[in-house]
Amino acid sequence: MGWHLFDMAAVIMLVLDPNGCIARINTIGCEILGHRIEDILGKNWFDHFLPDNHRQETRRVFHQLVNGEEEVIRHYDNSVLTASGEIRYIEWHNALLRDTHGHITSVLSSGLDVTERRRNTAIMRMYERVVKNVTDHIAVVDRDYVYRLVNQNYAQTARCPSTSPWRSVMGVAR
Repeated sequence: MGWHLFDMAAVIMLVLDPNGCIARINTIGCEILGHRIEDILGKNWFDHFLPDNHRQETRRVFHQLVNGEEEVIRHYDNSVLTASGEIRYIEWHNALLRDTHGHITSVLSSGLDVTERRRNTAIMRMYERVVKNVTDHIAVVDRDYVYRLVNQNYAQTARCPSTSPWRSVMGVAR
């Protein structure tokens, strides 16, 4: 494998041996976890880098994979625990690595940190609920004075035909 490419990835790249110990991790992975590489290599991934509430289930799925008991889970989301105690949310993509005899030797995972995206989505949902439930007339207009969103009360007053709390005005996205 071209291990030099491993460190070029803009996502966490992680190789776990069949026991769940870290055989390789790239620079981005170290940065996200907040640890130096020498403090990561050889440690059990589940014991040291997952929050308590995710350890058992994630470990169970991993062992089923390396024992050939379950199909490869190509996509898996879970949280990781950083050195500072922060929880980060990662979208993982996994592949089994095999030797020349077809035996599983390790699991290669690439992980995208989606923590900020999750937070932003939660904030947007909260704003949507607030705007949807207020009795005031609310319209979101961009700098070109194009309506982007309006709430139910605004739509009724402006006589905008609609079927949902968020309105498309003048053909603009909802």
